[in-house]
Amino acid sequence: MPIATFVDTAENCIYGYQIAHLRDSEGYSRSYYDQEGDDGTLKDFFVTVPASDGDIYFMAESYYQDLVPEECTSGTYLGNSLTAPVADVTVYQDGSTVSSTYKVYSDQFNYPLLVTTYSAGVVFKFAVQYTWFGSVAPDYTITVYSKQNLEVKNANGGTNVVNYDGTEPSGYTGSSFKGMKGWIPVIQVPTLYANLVDVWYIAWEDGWFWAFWNWQWLCSFGGAAAVCWNPFAWFGTGKEGEE
Repeated sequence: MPIATFVDTAENCIYGYQIAHLRDSEGYSRSYYDQEGDDGTLKDFFVTVPASDGDIYFMAESYYQDLVPEECTSGTYLGNSLTAPVADVTVYQDGSTVSSTYKVYSDQFNYPLLVTTYSAGVVFKFAVQYTWFGSVAPDYTITVYSKQNLEVKNANGGTNVVNYDGTEPSGYTGSSFKGMKGWIPVIQVPTLYANLVDVWYIAWEDGWFWAFWNWQWLCSFGGAAAVCWNPFAWFGTGKEGEE
């Protein structure tokens, strides 16, 4: 399809589109800083670039659209009703008060800022401010995508990266997840049979004809052996006792 037709609104084709730059094959990689529990004030992040080599992409993004319910992220910004937090991001070079590039947007998707011209040894300042509308999850991640091994630091010179792929440092606070390989989840299996009455209760679910065969199967293979063959477990509070 010719590009002129692709973007021709008169043809009711596509009204908007984005072009993604994925350049890993050229040696590009990502550097991160995780800002968690943000208070909505302006934050400055700094990146020192040792060489003039390749383009640099600066990104700030929170959770993808609707991962946090709209009821928690909706509000009014400059007279506009929005359903996602607002990101106000600006890139400066070497302490300049004149921005190299900036963008203000509703953080439904990721909008990178691209810098193509800079000098070796330059220090970039990435100024970020979010308007959260009372979101219960005011977290965002700074990403710098480049051909160089860079670090993203806060105004105090610190770094902060938390991971959600099972590696340390982990961002999980209530999970033992350690990655898909070698991870054995801790699963609490409920006790189905507290006494013999429970076993009979399950055995009779298919009617009297199958009750005997169900009983044999439950006591041998169905997980009730610890009750059937243990006299100390025959009497207790189970399903029938609860009812």
